[in-house]
Amino acid sequence: MSASSSSAAAPSRASCPACKAVFRGDFRRCPNDGGLLVESDTDPLVGTVLAERYQIEAVLGDGGLGRVYRARHVRMSRRFAIKVPFGEVGYDRKSRARLANEAEAASRLDHPNVIGVIDVGETPAGLFYLAMDLADGPSLAELVADDQIAPDQILTLLVQLADGLTHAHERGLVHRDLKPENVVVTTAADGTMLPRVIDFGLALVDDGEPSTRLTTEGLVVGTPYYMAPEQATGEDLDHRADLFALGIILFELLAGCLPFDGAPAEVARQNVTARLPTVLARSGRVVDPLLEALVTWLTRKRRAERPLATRDVLAFARRLSAGDRAGARELISPPFRPPADATLAIEPAPAPPRPGLVAEPAAEPRAGLVAEPTAEPAPGAELEPALDLPPRRRRWPLAALALIAVIAAIALVAWPRSSPTTAPAAIAVVDAGVPVDAADIVALAPVVDAAPAVAPPAIPLDAAPAPSVRARPPIDAAVSSRPRAPVDAAPAAPPPSPAISLDGLSLKAQYKRIATELDAAMSRLGTDRTAALRRRFDAVPPYLDAVRKPTLRIEAEAELRALARDLNKLPR
Repeated sequence: MSASSSSAAAPSRASCPACKAVFRGDFRRCPNDGGLLVESDTDPLVGTVLAERYQIEAVLGDGGLGRVYRARHVRMSRRFAIKVPFGEVGYDRKSRARLANEAEAASRLDHPNVIGVIDVGETPAGLFYLAMDLADGPSLAELVADDQIAPDQILTLLVQLADGLTHAHERGLVHRDLKPENVVVTTAADGTMLPRVIDFGLALVDDGEPSTRLTTEGLVVGTPYYMAPEQATGEDLDHRADLFALGIILFELLAGCLPFDGAPAEVARQNVTARLPTVLARSGRVVDPLLEALVTWLTRKRRAERPLATRDVLAFARRLSAGDRAGARELISPPFRPPADATLAIEPAPAPPRPGLVAEPAAEPRAGLVAEPTAEPAPGAELEPALDLPPRRRRWPLAALALIAVIAAIALVAWPRSSPTTAPAAIAVVDAGVPVDAADIVALAPVVDAAPAVAPPAIPLDAAPAPSVRARPPIDAAVSSRPRAPVDAAPAAPPPSPAISLDGLSLKAQYKRIATELDAAMSRLGTDRTAALRRRFDAVPPYLDAVRKPTLRIEAEAELRALARDLNKLPR
């Protein structure tokens, strides 16, 4: 669990004064003892001793099923992570049985790259809890967001994550919510990075007995950005759902971003239906073609086309880490195996614009669309049977391009100098939202697999990539010839700040926009002028609750728009 999250204040929720269970949703009384629930900004367990041996020190964060605390054993200096399920989960008979089953399953884990359960029990008041080792360090998500993962560290992280997952999968455990937030990166004794998978709270015990499964049929639980297609559509799961998530994590480590943009439900749909872009097309980064091939193999839409065993992924990662590229390549399934002579695939940089020509901005590929292949398959490269690739565009001869450029230059010289120039198109930034439970994902399209991406032509490793040249807009001669303003001329007044508008924004972006504007208003006008607006914003239903419940979403959107109108009335 991330150390940085330990100081974060717990969100306000209702709790039971008797058993100290924390509840989400519309609960007024505790189903365990009938006590009337009270709301408070402080957690009822912080500062108390749980089960007469765990001193609860702070809240580390909320998970899908419960809250996690940092605790110290009263008779030892050792610290633990204590997971206590929310009241509506811990006091539900079926959910409680599932938690007990989880505790027994997670106790089988004994691996340096996995956090297992050490103790399980319940308080005299009936509160259920799990005690785990405390992993003190940042999460992998935090390191990726801060760009702290060097390219040469990615393979080391992959080897250890595959090793930990192999250990869990061979003991019948499936994580079902594998994501960078659930990987804490600590430091090993030799100073290297040590990733540890946490929170097997959504684990599915695969004991071969369908009658003992405690998950509700058709229930979709997980984080949409890393969710396998079969998980998003509510099918039965096995270890290959974790392999899909591992492939998305590897893509994110290589590209620095997720394969798709959009709201959580939209990203889940694209994971089901859209062809995964290449790392080069998505981010412009040049990566090892063997790692790109592994991403393609792990993220196949049909799980039968993914690796059969997690140990195969571990063997591939270990061989590649040891420098055995030929051996690693042989472990890749033939439809996704790159050519034997494949090196780092570098896309040629665009040619610089000719003087006086207006360069049209290159259109970025939209997320979810099937990209046209950039090159023909290399001789001998094996492709997936029955590929339906789009027709390849005809390449223009160099002489024809030169002739077109000359004609365009002549036309531009003949054109009046006062003609307006075309401004470069603005690039819209899409807010990707935050992870939520995927039970809201409906009407997902059937799984359709596209052909694996074909790598661009290979060039030697020692060839330096051509620098990317960004086209500059032309300078209007009429504007540049105007006389300059006198030195003592009064500076032009700054343009007025645009009015706050929430039109076209996702729900998460609306929350973020109002929070940003409130902070700016407080900086301009002080806390006294903005205190009432701040209290109203704090009273808006939490984002995750608004996503899950349509009534709360309507209420939240209405109040956010009212806040936007009132913020527009303040002095700018």
